[in-house]
Amino acid sequence: MNQIFENFLSYIVNTKNIYGINIERKMVKDTIVATSTLASPSYPETGKIYNLIAEVKSYAGGKGSKQVNVPMLNVSRDPRGGYQTMVAIPINKNIEPDSRIKINHLVPGNILVTEIKGGRGKIAEGFNQLKFYINDFKLTSPAMPFESLVTDRIKEPDTSRWVTRIYYPIY
Repeated sequence: MNQIFENFLSYIVNTKNIYGINIERKMVKDTIVATSTLASPSYPETGKIYNLIAEVKSYAGGKGSKQVNVPMLNVSRDPRGGYQTMVAIPINKNIEPDSRIKINHLVPGNILVTEIKGGRGKIAEGFNQLKFYINDFKLTSPAMPFESLVTDRIKEPDTSRWVTRIYYPIY
């Protein structure tokens, strides 16, 4: 019986066996981000997302900061209808915001991380599995989750080849 329980334990501690994805608990490391938002009646097209990213990159670079990680994305349904899109560029120093570009400071706390290969459907399934994990372990999320766009989706239109890291803040 002990052997059965030991084998079962080694199986269930691997999150891929339970949730279908590898889930890691890490600490937030990129704490300064330049952000911008976009409201749209439908899910934003890839080109619109990357135009917004380019705008943030250009502004942050013009203020003397350097990008320290890949772009971040959060798209959520607006309660009044449509979608609210936020993009963020992790940067190396604080800069002055303007009317369009804001500077946010992320709390260097705990975060769940998983890497997904595939398009919107696979990414949505990854978010759902992280929600199950959060519920199963009775965790709370103090902030919005986001995607890190590892693959440049403009350069790689084949969604089956996209690599996206999902980050979900927890405590």
